[in-house]
Amino acid sequence: MKKTIIILIVLLLASTLIFIYWWQRGDALLVQPPSDFQGRGGGSVNDENISPLTLQSESQIKETIKFFMDNPNLSVEYVTNRKNPSNFTVGKVTPIDDNLPGVTGAWRTDVPPEWERPVYIFQQTEYINELCEVYEYEVDVRNSQIVEVHVRYPESIQNLSLDERKKQCGSLSSLYGPVVTEEEIKTVTMDYLARAVSDFDQIKDQFEYRPSTKTPVNIAAAHEWIWQDTDYKLPEGLSGDVYNYPTIRIIISSGGKLIYYFNSVGLFKN
Repeated sequence: MKKTIIILIVLLLASTLIFIYWWQRGDALLVQPPSDFQGRGGGSVNDENISPLTLQSESQIKETIKFFMDNPNLSVEYVTNRKNPSNFTVGKVTPIDDNLPGVTGAWRTDVPPEWERPVYIFQQTEYINELCEVYEYEVDVRNSQIVEVHVRYPESIQNLSLDERKKQCGSLSSLYGPVVTEEEIKTVTMDYLARAVSDFDQIKDQFEYRPSTKTPVNIAAAHEWIWQDTDYKLPEGLSGDVYNYPTIRIIISSGGKLIYYFNSVGLFKN
């Protein structure tokens, strides 16, 4: 029993250190819920300018998510929509007057109508780890392609303490353990990408591997692969956030489980 507790503490500490690493890199992995987010099972608040989700589109998106996750029995539900993906904006950046009270070095981004990329938000209904987190999926309204998958706390447990969350989900394992081999992690990664990226066979050798530590073997760590089309150029006067060019990014834990997926290739197409 004591050994189990010690292992859980070590995994929790390692997960915290990994989060700090990614945070310091400046790459967005943590998604804050928008002001209109209603939470799992709480319905949705739809922007009237975004095409309503039809039953046919909803069914198609659910099948796309199940295929990506390689789980035909996965239960996901539509929760809301959003004007832009969490980590994609293209527009004209304008500094805000520093003379305004309380404003220092701020700016705003004006998004041209042709660069608006609304997304539907789906959430997995089952918790995925001992912290009661779930996978959330952002799907391009225009073509039902998955733009981003990330881990987050559903609204229903936002106010619970860590101890309360672990009490609810203590029977679930950590995303970071038990640790599997590097070869197993790479296999999981390549399988995800093969299912999600239509031309993966042509670009798979161009992915750059970026582990969260110099020696990621047999320890709790995060394993990232990233591909970017750096030859792409945005129109004059526009800039992108987070990236100025098409990017595919996936992060798998030392336990061989998905932490994050991002694919902006389709977002750069009208």
